[in-house]
Amino acid sequence: MSAGVSQYSLAKQLPVTQGALSKLLARTRERSEASKLPLWDPYLYETEVGRGGQDIDFSPEQKAAIIAIATQNKEAREKQSWQAVADGDFDHLQLPRPLSVSSFENIMYEAGYGRKAPGRKPMLDNAQKKRRLEWVLAHNPDLYKYGNGLGFNFQRVIFTDETPARFYGSFTYDAKGPYHIYGTETPEAKKLAKQAYDEENQRNKEQRQQLVPRTRAVLRELGDADANSRAWAWAKHHEMKRGDRSRGDIDGYRHREEVLKPLLVP
Repeated sequence: MSAGVSQYSLAKQLPVTQGALSKLLARTRERSEASKLPLWDPYLYETEVGRGGQDIDFSPEQKAAIIAIATQNKEAREKQSWQAVADGDFDHLQLPRPLSVSSFENIMYEAGYGRKAPGRKPMLDNAQKKRRLEWVLAHNPDLYKYGNGLGFNFQRVIFTDETPARFYGSFTYDAKGPYHIYGTETPEAKKLAKQAYDEENQRNKEQRQQLVPRTRAVLRELGDADANSRAWAWAKHHEMKRGDRSRGDIDGYRHREEVLKPLLVP
């Protein structure tokens, strides 16, 4: 430890053990070296910089230059904040002090930008396409049927799609299946959904409390060692909960009640 402070004495002042503190310091040092961040820069400990802070050391022209570099092309826009700083993208601007990750994010947020890692679905390469084709040909139930060109009959396939536009639909060859347009969920509907989930959880709880002891008794008769488990028949993680509904407030509950049950279940 620097400044003549040992890990033992520092651990005495904190609600952690010396071993836990040692692991934390080692992990912090590894991350600092991997991201090339100046962990021991005195400026980092002079003030607490967060997303709500003000970067008074940077002029409007310098902020505009930082934003221009961060948004100049697709590669720059897709970089994470720490990566742009670690790569030295702003070193040539001759800023009054080194640009930290927090300061960089403050400038971008102030300008109306939000930085996050892009999500991308990887494309199939030629080898993967070949293996899929071989599998399809080997498992094709219509391979030797007349008139299908030795390929799968896609006229018998139903394609479904659920988009962020609050629309669910299904279709097949030359035919349209059921569809549903999700409306905005009202506070009253949310209240009824919570009540229905609470009642369903209560039924599941009573069912598990009856069936789990019986199942364990049978397993004990069969000599199963795991049958003596003292785990509760019902715990918090067994409860069904509604999701965050970040994509147009559509979650599994609404999809089940508005699409699966009325449209798809016989």
